[in-house]
Amino acid sequence: MRIVDGSLLPWLLVTVSNAASNARRSTARYRKLLDKLPRSESPATIEEEAVDRLEPFDEHLKSAMQALDPLDRNLVTLVILEGYPIRDAADLLTMSPGSAKTRLSRIKRNLRTDLAGTYAPSGQGEHS
Repeated sequence: MRIVDGSLLPWLLVTVSNAASNARRSTARYRKLLDKLPRSESPATIEEEAVDRLEPFDEHLKSAMQALDPLDRNLVTLVILEGYPIRDAADLLTMSPGSAKTRLSRIKRNLRTDLAGTYAPSGQGEHS
């Protein structure tokens, strides 16, 4: 470091200027690299991913899931499909655990009603 007229200011200004130039060049190289990378379609939302996970299942279940409110779909995805405890899913969705438990119970009941007979084993769901 060079002291000019008893001051470190000139040295400090040159050092900061060099550091800024290095950062600008680094950012330009990074942007150039990103521009070269192939672009994919926009990432799927959590709701779309939940519906896609139902691919092996029947269309009835898929359409029932699509009909759910986004918050309910997220809750089903986290608890039923992903296996999160209700408390953790509630925290992620910023709701109380009691509210999440009640919502999940209501969702299950409604899905059971909506899908009644669709997945019933032969002989069940039919009255003789």
